[in-house]
Amino acid sequence: MSGSVQGSRPGGESGEPRLGLPVYGVSQRTPLAALTDGLDPSSCVVVLDGERPLGVYSPRELCRDETDPLAPETVGDLTPERPLVVGATISVESCLERAFDDDERFVAVVDDTDRLAGVVTRWQLLAAIERGESAADVVELLVDAPE
Repeated sequence: MSGSVQGSRPGGESGEPRLGLPVYGVSQRTPLAALTDGLDPSSCVVVLDGERPLGVYSPRELCRDETDPLAPETVGDLTPERPLVVGATISVESCLERAFDDDERFVAVVDDTDRLAGVVTRWQLLAAIERGESAADVVELLVDAPE
């Protein structure tokens, strides 16, 4: 993954994203310039250390100001803060409360070995609550719909 943008599915397999939210996994060493073209504006970029999420950004947050000589060069230069990371079995309602409390748009979901399982947005959480799924495990939002 070093230095490249890679579309990934929950669990780290490359391929088509799930639930219509394109998720790109990148290393901390990925140059911001490599992210300027080709990212879906509705996607998110997850900065990974191996398979452990370090940060979650929208493509707009990764735009580098070329006129600023002190602007960050790599994705790792942007991330002193920790992303909101939850376990797969947290309820949709609890996950949404934490997202609002932490003012996060994206929530990284990890499995029981702390590997990235996927990313959910506040909008996906709100939609699940609207459907009456507030007690469901958040990981259920990452599962492909039956074919």
